[in-house]
Amino acid sequence: MIDFLKEHQALIVLLLPIVFTFAGVWLGTKVQAGGNVAQAKAAKEAAETAAAATLQAVREQADHAAAAAHTAALHEQRISAATNLIRTDRAFGRVLHTMFREPDTDSTLAYDDLLHAWGWSSLSLPSPSPSCPPAF
Repeated sequence: MIDFLKEHQALIVLLLPIVFTFAGVWLGTKVQAGGNVAQAKAAKEAAETAAAATLQAVREQADHAAAAAHTAALHEQRISAATNLIRTDRAFGRVLHTMFREPDTDSTLAYDDLLHAWGWSSLSLPSPSPSCPPAF
């Protein structure tokens, strides 16, 4: 073996740096590729986390918007019911005034409208709390 090394010493001295250089480059490339894979994995996890957070924020915003729309619709419905009750009450009052002047006036339709408006407002308007009795 030593004779072989002595005979081929020039070739070994020439090839040894090439082999070590190749091994060093291969090892550096492997380490660099491992770092790139780890960086890509971290970027993917960050993107997934950001997407999940964004989706959650969008869901919360949609829930808030839906709750606000629901509250606004209830408010509009309550205003409409209260307005309708006031309108039918005034109409019924006019019918009653007419009855005093003309006793043959039929108040059934006006009374039915008033009862309907009262029922609608009872369903639509919030009931007063026990701690806050009605003002009338």
